[in-house]
Amino acid sequence: MRQNITNHEKSLPKLDLKDRKILRELDMDATMPLNELAKKLKISRYVAEYRIKRMLKEKIISLPYVVTDSAVVGVRWFRVLFRLKNVDEQKKKEIISYFASLDSTIWVASIGNKWDVIINFMALDSFEFNSIFEEIIIHYGKFIHGYEILTYIDIHDNEREYILPEYNKEMHGNKPKKVFFHEMKHNQEIKLDETDKSIIDLLSKNAWLSYTEIAHKLTISRNTVKYRLEQHRKNKVILGSRLMIHPSALGYQSYMLFLDIHNLTPEREKVLQEFAKNKQNIIYVVKHIGRYRIGFECEVQDQKEFQKLLVETRDKFEDIISDYEIFPIFYDHKINYFPMIGRLIYGEDNPKLKK
Repeated sequence: MRQNITNHEKSLPKLDLKDRKILRELDMDATMPLNELAKKLKISRYVAEYRIKRMLKEKIISLPYVVTDSAVVGVRWFRVLFRLKNVDEQKKKEIISYFASLDSTIWVASIGNKWDVIINFMALDSFEFNSIFEEIIIHYGKFIHGYEILTYIDIHDNEREYILPEYNKEMHGNKPKKVFFHEMKHNQEIKLDETDKSIIDLLSKNAWLSYTEIAHKLTISRNTVKYRLEQHRKNKVILGSRLMIHPSALGYQSYMLFLDIHNLTPEREKVLQEFAKNKQNIIYVVKHIGRYRIGFECEVQDQKEFQKLLVETRDKFEDIISDYEIFPIFYDHKINYFPMIGRLIYGEDNPKLKK
């Protein structure tokens, strides 16, 4: 997922080679120390910091976030596509605002073609998700023409290689590409207490917060923060950190490609995942239970580039793809990777967080 910013091509920010190298390094390791980043790129620490601040100001990027696998501690993900009916722009905004206000929504976006809105939900189990969904139907069922519900099985987060395609070979030789794999398996031995959830809550909004800053906000010791985060990484609750890069600020468009797949054997799935990893424009791969077994989130320069990727995917996997659906992602109304933290602890805002 990413946050789209409306830009016309003629007004796109200019990025030089150093900017693109910074983006490539921080894309999958957003908390890399500035000194290490500067050394890798053979620039001064000041230059690295200045360029990052400039890209923040120009809305090429936003604050980074920790990549988490909430299923490890028993929180599941669900995805719903909605097609609306009998709504004008004002009513549509009202409905989307309602979706975005829910504690359980991770991602709310406007999309095109057959569907109008895509939403990712968090819930403790299918019963809780059903309650959330039925509440939506009570509020806005008469404006919903149809929907498709998908349950997450796992996620692969791939590098945004298109920012600088030859960079990996230049800087890392034959080193494998980095992928964050959300295995989404519940480990009953791992529990998050109030402090754990508060730490993750802060880092899901800004992964650049230091141990000291987190400790101050939560009125706990720096060593406690450090130890808890080490445990979260060891237990794979935290997989890493990513910079929030806005593809539209780079002149790229976002599309979803949903694949209706039959006979997905482990062997063919492995080939499919490897194919996606080696395509510089496929950024996220989601495996679902539901009509669409696999979902690709793609970032491309134009429709022509997307069509080329679609045809290649379709031809290479014609033995298992029975149908597919594509739609553009227009705008992200909400992105919050751990929205239920406050409610899972108290049902209210966390009083430990200082204003």
